[in-house]
Amino acid sequence: MNRKVLFTVFKLAFLSGALWWLSRTVDIHRVGGLLTQADPSFLIGGLLLSVAPLLLAGYRWSLLLNAVAIPIATRSLISIVYVGQFFTLFVPGLAGDDVTRALYISRLAPGRVREALTTVAIDRGLGLCSLFLVALVAIPANWTVLSAQPHVRWACTLFLGVALFILIGCGSFFLLPQRYLTQIVEWIRAKFPNSRTLQDVCSVANALVAQRHAVLTCLLSAIFTQIILCGIFWLAGQAVRVDLSLLKWMSFVPIILLSNLLPITFAGVGIRDYLLLLFIPATQFDPDRVAAVSLLMLAFGIITALLGGAVYVCFRPASRTKAVEVEVA
Repeated sequence: MNRKVLFTVFKLAFLSGALWWLSRTVDIHRVGGLLTQADPSFLIGGLLLSVAPLLLAGYRWSLLLNAVAIPIATRSLISIVYVGQFFTLFVPGLAGDDVTRALYISRLAPGRVREALTTVAIDRGLGLCSLFLVALVAIPANWTVLSAQPHVRWACTLFLGVALFILIGCGSFFLLPQRYLTQIVEWIRAKFPNSRTLQDVCSVANALVAQRHAVLTCLLSAIFTQIILCGIFWLAGQAVRVDLSLLKWMSFVPIILLSNLLPITFAGVGIRDYLLLLFIPATQFDPDRVAAVSLLMLAFGIITALLGGAVYVCFRPASRTKAVEVEVA
């Protein structure tokens, strides 16, 4: 039995265990009742808002590609992001999205695939940074509540420590003179002269150092994206009367989103449920309502992914870099 099969078996076992644990922790019938009584206005709002993060993801990617002189239409990149969301539903973590981007970009930017894929990695890095930076503001504002539970206190403390490190790194990148950053990149280039991949990465790094305003715009867009995702959690909570402020959601949703990247389950099932029940204690809201929020977030994700499936059927990318129009079958 190869590793892929073993890993799939492990994920299925984890999913089965998570569903069993959830059935023992909450009253499934009551959760179903809460979902049927959910406020439709908040449900519609959550679904509509779920579109925004993917639109912003395509916009961020276009900024990075333009910074390295790879012109591809933003609407094409948004389509690719939607298709990636569809495959992410079946492949845990970011693997589905990354593979999708790699396949499409090899057709849209022939000869510049390494550089284009480097922008994907940079976009991922900016996304992770934005998670920590949002939490850096929100966790201290809600520290009294979060620190009441030892496990939550330790998780938040660790998250804040990493966030401070990232803040220092981002500050250094945007505030240091350009010549210092260029010297660092050139030193790395000189150390590995025979690595074509690293040379391409250094070329992208130099281009982005020269256009730090584009990187800053991407980072701010990523931060706004994380706030929107917290807003979707807030809408799901309001739909089933889990009445927490947006700022409180912002203090722990970034930790949940980061944990969902672990490739050990499907669509975050089990991980999201456990963390929501951990961060929202039963003294505030009963576990059934919290589980209902998690199921609503799962439903929003599935619906968005299915929309990506529709894009996958229709999207026909051009096979050359200069062709930036989307061909629809």
